[in-house]
This record gives sequence, structure tokens and C-alpha cells, in this order.
Amino acid sequence: MEGAEGDAASTMTPLAKLRNDLSRAFQYYLDRSTPHPMQRWLGTLATAAIYTLRVYYVQVLDGASLPTKESDEFKPFIRRLPEFKFW
Repeated sequence: MEGAEGDAASTMTPLAKLRNDLSRAFQYYLDRSTPHPMQRWLGTLATAAIYTLRVYYVQVLDGASLPTKESDEFKPFIRRLPEFKFW
């Protein structure tokens, strides 16, 4: 039996082995965190707060605005193949 397991492990590709190792590590930490719901919720809230602060400071909407002056150039998307010709 041990020989069969050794052969199977040696035929795995490095990418498959890495994926298997990461999956096992993730499952290990998931199993260890299950009995601690309060700490998990606090961690989730802390992560959400950090993300919210990051979005507030970066102000994502400033970079994705439409032109507001006439001097700003606006190039609308024009299809090369109209839909009625496609069908």
C-alpha cells in the first residue's frame, strides 16, 4: 500500500502538488478557526473597516468620472458591426 501512495505522489505535477498543499493548509486553518465564532466576526469586521478606510482615502470615484468641460474630449463607443447585421 505504501508503494502505491508514493508512486501517486511522485507522478503529480508540481502545480497539482502546490494546489493540494495549499488546499490542505487552508482546510487546517479553517478547521482550527471553527470553534471561535466571536474572533471570526471581529476579524471580518476589522477587514471590512480597513477596506472601507482604504476606499475612503483613495477615493476611487475621482478617477472614473465623465468629462465635465467642453474642452475634454469624449469618444463614444461605436460598434463596427451593427447588431441587426450580426443577426
